[in-house]
Amino acid sequence: MTIRVLYNYILVRLGLRKNLPAEVVNRKEVRECGEGMSTTTSDLIIFANEVANFAREGVIARLETAAKSVHQKHGLKLLVYELYRSPENQAGLRDRDRKELVAAHPEYSESQLEAALNRISAKVGGSGHRPRSPKSTIPGRSRASG
Repeated sequence: MTIRVLYNYILVRLGLRKNLPAEVVNRKEVRECGEGMSTTTSDLIIFANEVANFAREGVIARLETAAKSVHQKHGLKLLVYELYRSPENQAGLRDRDRKELVAAHPEYSESQLEAALNRISAKVGGSGHRPRSPKSTIPGRSRASG
């Protein structure tokens, strides 16, 4: 651990910095939370084509609560575009994003390409899949187009 990382770690402990340095975070073992997978049979939730309708039990419970609230307040149903991505699916999405970035920004170095890719696509097996930003760095691509 470098002195800079140690210094930033101390700042976090003192409450003067919000995020731990990546070097500290990346050393931590990710443990399975043990929460089971579940699905929903709620008629207030509609799944888009080819969307896996299962997720962690807590996610399903919150989704059902949100669907009930939206239906009671507005008479609407939830349309779910994405709920769970398998590692294989995520790898395919990341590969597609990389190809689109290379085509849109041939001037990018490998490090610039990787930084841009990390802003729009989660690594497979990483710290979780982040939602795709509507302000994608790929020209002409919106959240709706996946």
